[in-house]
Amino acid sequence: MARQKEFEQLINYDPVTRQKIRYEQRKRSLQNFDTDFLILINAQTKNLLLEFMAFIAYSGLALRTCQNMKSNLVTFLTWNYNYNDNRNFRLITKKQGEEFFLYIKNMGSGYNRAKILQSDIASFADFIQYVVGKNEYHNNGKKNPWYNYVHEWRQVDIQQQPEESEYKKPNVSTFSEERLDGLKFYLMMTHDYMGAVILDLAHLGVKLLTLQEDDEEFNQQLNSVKSYQKWKKREGAEHVPDVLIIKRDGQFVPMSLSELRDYTKMFSIFLGKEFIIC
Repeated sequence: MARQKEFEQLINYDPVTRQKIRYEQRKRSLQNFDTDFLILINAQTKNLLLEFMAFIAYSGLALRTCQNMKSNLVTFLTWNYNYNDNRNFRLITKKQGEEFFLYIKNMGSGYNRAKILQSDIASFADFIQYVVGKNEYHNNGKKNPWYNYVHEWRQVDIQQQPEESEYKKPNVSTFSEERLDGLKFYLMMTHDYMGAVILDLAHLGVKLLTLQEDDEEFNQQLNSVKSYQKWKKREGAEHVPDVLIIKRDGQFVPMSLSELRDYTKMFSIFLGKEFIIC
């Protein structure tokens, strides 16, 4: 009955408002943890976990997938509290990661379960590396402690080998319009206009790195481009002809290949599949 009432309320709103309400509902659901759990775990890790839940709430991932990621991170962080001195996530070593996978093996978890746990922990670490640690300074001018953070969670030995008969799914790199729209909505909502332009012009591939504002392929009619140009003017960077720019040492300069790839890695985390530009 409650779900029916909620649906009836939603249909009274325009599509954009409905989408925003649904995302907010997903975020509240995913950020709802057991109070004792949040009190016990490392404070900095707790804040990162809540930020990550908000991030995937706005992604194109199915809610059940997000809930499974949440559950797996709770499993890992509970182990970290009980058996690993409640370490800050950044200070957890590869060796300690191996101890976690040995622990879940001894608790009866098989290879597939271990691989899923590794994937979800690595996605959390990807979020920290490519989203939280993207900029050297915060908006308030303070140094970002996660800048230059690099993780190795995908290289951790999970202490198990697959059965020979296990089926490996192929890597799929196509995305539905709904997922891409969800990512674009998130980028615009967080004022990441550069990211929105990269997403809209991803079909240009590596040419994005040399794209100039007066090039024909730079579509001035795209909403993302219009918002990006307003942002560029506010930042005092309208004199830079390159489309992809980044602030380095106080000045806007052309974006490098590695920095563009950082964006595609962030998109991959959000979309749940590998996003490749070049």
